[in-house]
Amino acid sequence: MNFVVALQSEANPIIDHFEMKRESNSPFPRYSNLPHRLIVTGIGRLRCAAATGLLMAYGRSYEAWLNFGFAGHAILEKGTTFQAHKISDDSSPYCHYPPLLLRTKFPTSHLRTVSRPETKYMESCGYDMEAHAFCSTAYQHSTRELVQVVKVVSDNPNNCISKIDRKEMEALLLSQMKLIHEFVNQLDSLAVSYTHLT
Repeated sequence: MNFVVALQSEANPIIDHFEMKRESNSPFPRYSNLPHRLIVTGIGRLRCAAATGLLMAYGRSYEAWLNFGFAGHAILEKGTTFQAHKISDDSSPYCHYPPLLLRTKFPTSHLRTVSRPETKYMESCGYDMEAHAFCSTAYQHSTRELVQVVKVVSDNPNNCISKIDRKEMEALLLSQMKLIHEFVNQLDSLAVSYTHLT
């Protein structure tokens, strides 16, 4: 499993839960414990694409990829974990539709990648700044079924993005680790089934 996350505060719960160790800090912080790898990309499409591409150099074909972290949302409550079933981009006419083959307890939602933090929530969807670039890059290394995006709602019309408490959000991520672990196990199992077909 390859985890791609934007912020260190998003990465810390995963690093702790899976007992990962730091491998490198340049050009992006990178952690691992077999069979998991994680990279911290920083905010934005270009950083995410570059970091995802770098992580590809350490993997094999038909590995699972997960973009995990915070997202704003127009209608979901703060702290809700959701899986993206459609990923659009405000600078691209192309959309990604990750196949939803796993049994999860997460609601699904359209997720829109934007150039700057969303504050008006004009569409009834989630908002982030990396997912579209993540998918576009990861699809070059793995089949679409194995590339997924899961986000935890950090802000919405009733909880302003400027008032996000990172420690509170990190605690929310920690509270979701059991469900995330179940999701990771399912996705890893699916990846193993693909390798047996090749």
